[in-house]
Amino acid sequence: MNKESLLTRVSKEYTPAYTIPELLVILSALATRYKNASADEKHEILKSLFQFFEKEVFPHSATSDVGFIAGTLFPILEQAFPKATASARQGLDSIPAHTGDRLSAELYLTGLFDGDGCFTALKSGSKAPVWEVAIRGENSFKDFAEKNLQCTSYRRVIKRTACFSHEIMCKTPFFLANCLGLTIKFLQFQCICNLAGPLSLVSSSSAVTSTVTTARRAIARILSALNNQHAVGISREWFQRRFMAMACSRVPLALDFVLAGWTGSDGCVNDYRTYICQSNQAFCEGLADAFEQVYSRGRPSVLKERNWRSVNSRGVYRVNFTQEQTTTLLFRVGIFDYARRSQWLVVALKKLVKASTAENKDSVLHLLNDLLSYIKRVCPS
Repeated sequence: MNKESLLTRVSKEYTPAYTIPELLVILSALATRYKNASADEKHEILKSLFQFFEKEVFPHSATSDVGFIAGTLFPILEQAFPKATASARQGLDSIPAHTGDRLSAELYLTGLFDGDGCFTALKSGSKAPVWEVAIRGENSFKDFAEKNLQCTSYRRVIKRTACFSHEIMCKTPFFLANCLGLTIKFLQFQCICNLAGPLSLVSSSSAVTSTVTTARRAIARILSALNNQHAVGISREWFQRRFMAMACSRVPLALDFVLAGWTGSDGCVNDYRTYICQSNQAFCEGLADAFEQVYSRGRPSVLKERNWRSVNSRGVYRVNFTQEQTTTLLFRVGIFDYARRSQWLVVALKKLVKASTAENKDSVLHLLNDLLSYIKRVCPS
């Protein structure tokens, strides 16, 4: 008896609330009103439209019981772009439903952590190493992760940054996602796994003795050093091999899920150009090499930002994807980017509007351009 695939389960259990043609009708009706609105009225329209996307077009993360894939852009785009989403459909059809949705979410979380996360000292009551992902503004994936991935949400007072943490559970099937998906923090992760025993003993100790205090400080220093090291000195060839290992793994779409996490953490989404920022140049070069090899759309350029310095003075580099490469990213990676799902939806809508012959085409594009800028301000990462 054949096991049910993840694609079959998503198609059977979830139907998008709105189709792409219905969204275009709504946008067309709003475009004229938006064009003649005052600055304050435009702000309210953009705010309402973004909330409409996040709470009605997509299943609301904090209240919905649907899985990870159903909460991404995939169910909406597969109807409007069946040919462009064929590769994603084929991959999801090869993933078993009983573990596939959770595994895909863990791979996405791993990519998100690799870009915007850090190893942190053990929290009270935890029995495993912990990683922390910092976010700014509204973020739909935080709500999903808290509800479905046993993540803990909290806010850092000093930096005024919302965060959520995730224990590295070494004895679960989803540990595969951590081992497979990490690049920048892979070597640090190996070191953390070797410290699992001492970490567990220190965290479970109820007596605050001088020995326990010293051990906790030592572990905190190790974690800080690992985070600051940031894989400096690793070659671009090593990073390329890591990405190719994801692409060639037995987990279908593993590279797509992980790269979706990277665009969700360190990406900037536009229809004409998308880029991923990182302070590790070798990582950027290795990612560009792997993208060319896996997706066959040419090699993205890697440039150093002249006026943007990282906190560790290493500088910041960008992997720049052309318009054609961005289209590939949309249908292979963006459809699984939970955190930036509304941004990728706007990119897909702009693609359709530009190809249309509607009379108010320019007004709709103006509305979509402003909406994309607004979403980036309220949920930058």
